[in-house]
Amino acid sequence: MGGRPIEVKIPRVKQFGGQPKERYILLKKYQGFVCSQGETTFTARLFENASEHPVIEAEFDLEELSETDRELAVEGAALVWTIGYHENGPRKRESLIYIRRRPGWTEEESKEAKADTEALTSGITWK
Repeated sequence: MGGRPIEVKIPRVKQFGGQPKERYILLKKYQGFVCSQGETTFTARLFENASEHPVIEAEFDLEELSETDRELAVEGAALVWTIGYHENGPRKRESLIYIRRRPGWTEEESKEAKADTEALTSGITWK
């Protein structure tokens, strides 16, 4: 069986027509934090960029969050709210709210932040 090697041709795949590529058009992106949480709702302070004033405050149903995010929607939790169009055929408006996952502060980072805050506020004269 020492004959000629077998030649195998790999087929080429071409897409004709088919589904249009998926697109997302971002209209607004807010960042902020949870101010308070009730039994079925939570309140958040939001801004588009750090220098924006005034900051907006909004109340959301906890149902707007995924099940895993609901337990994280506690006072001080960072969150993001995006609003945009999702296009994959018909255009759909989409609103997505999620809690940012951040690692906890280390003991050293906490001490350093406290020292920096004390240094900044020590020069303030309150009247």
